[in-house]
Amino acid sequence: MKKILVLLSFILISTFSIAQNNNFSDSNPPNIKDVSFDKDNIILNKKISYKYDRNEDLFTIKNIDGKKLIEGSIKNLGDKKFETTINFLSKNIKFSNPKIIGRNDLIFALVNFNVFNKNGTINELKLEEFIKKYNIL
Repeated sequence: MKKILVLLSFILISTFSIAQNNNFSDSNPPNIKDVSFDKDNIILNKKISYKYDRNEDLFTIKNIDGKKLIEGSIKNLGDKKFETTINFLSKNIKFSNPKIIGRNDLIFALVNFNVFNKNGTINELKLEEFIKKYNIL
């Protein structure tokens, strides 16, 4: 019986620790359940939702019509460390967070925080909350 209690305690502590490590989460269930990427696209819920361009250390995320939404730059700091500065063009706000390096990290963080609506469009209010909560600039 003692071993079972110890095992259950360990499982509960491990589960709590894992939940705490997901820093970019919202308490609501995610609107987007499937995220994938190809060279030129960001695919949300199995639908191409955004276009992606990268030129060396600079990247741009555009809507399907080609309107620029996000611009970013990735800086190599050495020792396999990188820093990304992101400009949310609709808000004219520069954003950086050491846990978000590049397109994939950004999209997964936005998905986890429910910034995207079910149809893949950006919820501007949730985007503002995300920026306020996680921006270190």
